[in-house]
Amino acid sequence: MILIQVRFDLHGPACFLTMYINLFTAEHLVHTFVNSWLDANNSLLYGLSAKLQRIQTCAVRLVTLDKAGSDINDVRCDKLHWLPIRDRVVFKILLITFKALNNLAPPYLSELLHKYAPCRTLRSSLRNLLAIPPSHEESTAYYGERAFSSSALKLWNKLPLKVRNATSVTEFNN
Repeated sequence: MILIQVRFDLHGPACFLTMYINLFTAEHLVHTFVNSWLDANNSLLYGLSAKLQRIQTCAVRLVTLDKAGSDINDVRCDKLHWLPIRDRVVFKILLITFKALNNLAPPYLSELLHKYAPCRTLRSSLRNLLAIPPSHEESTAYYGERAFSSSALKLWNKLPLKVRNATSVTEFNN
């Protein structure tokens, strides 16, 4: 068994580890340890993107051998096809919301979301919106805004109508 200790140096050279492993292995290590953790904790990470973006930036430098100080935004998006942390977390929350609304997610998530159904016929009733409870705004003053039950409602209602009306996961992703 080989143990490798990885230290992310956010201010210095991109990484000393790449001298000992190839880029393919470095990319798989980053996917295993960094991206999988980000994906598993999406709703917890909503609103905390600044420091996490630094970790992803270091991971990009590790995989691509770019030097500190160079702009890695194009490399992250074009070469690695990674979204910035904030966009990645928002996308995952919206994907889980889409699956919950279409019975593709566990029932406990679907129970947190309720479609907007006004008591009379309004134009907004055809827009596939989610209902935000009146007391919800006051009870989520600080940490509650990052909870799935709060962030999913707000993010979903901001989506364009075409995306909200998607009928499959593939259509939603495009």
